[in-house]
Amino acid sequence: MPKTRLEVADLVGYRTALGGDVLFQDGPLTRALREGAWLLLDEVDLMEPGELVGLNTVLDGGPLVIPDNGGEVVWPASGFGLICTANSAGQGDATGLYLGARRMNAALMDRFWVMVVGYPTTAEEKALLAGQYPQLPATVTDWMLEVVREIRRLADDTLPEQIVIDVPFSTRSLLRWAYLTLQFKGAPSPLHHALKRALTHRLEPEAAEAIHQIVQRITGERHG
Repeated sequence: MPKTRLEVADLVGYRTALGGDVLFQDGPLTRALREGAWLLLDEVDLMEPGELVGLNTVLDGGPLVIPDNGGEVVWPASGFGLICTANSAGQGDATGLYLGARRMNAALMDRFWVMVVGYPTTAEEKALLAGQYPQLPATVTDWMLEVVREIRRLADDTLPEQIVIDVPFSTRSLLRWAYLTLQFKGAPSPLHHALKRALTHRLEPEAAEAIHQIVQRITGERHG
């Protein structure tokens, strides 16, 4: 049965037949240790927490021992480091937005510096839009950025009377909205038409309507 989750053994390496011999092939962790490189583990909270404690020794500056390669001991070369990214900061997902995210082992988390990375600045997202879609009119770009700022502000608020907008308006969604707006520029309401396909078709109806009302107020383009 094929594996469905990444294991530390996959990062260490594996034995394989090569030229008539059975040789050990370094995995990304072993290679990074040997070369003094950074290793990035993306969406690390989708891994099994019990698996990740196998990294504790190397995170403390100790060696990696590889039983499958005759017990070879690999010490971290100068410059080695491990970066992990996740949507949950190691505490699991209480929102239900990131299903599959697991609470990480406290001993593992104690070996990391934890950083919270927010959205890019408006200027950075404007530069991204200009670089990828230079044909997008400047006015439309400014409208989109204003819409995104407003929606993110509402998503961060906790006022009980507000409609909950709990799906993040990511930079990825913004770029997709811009792309689809250009594709559907002949539609009666291209900004709304594109935004439905970029984001709001997967929201609750009340949240989607609230977002389209924001678009209408900022851009003047009627919805529906």
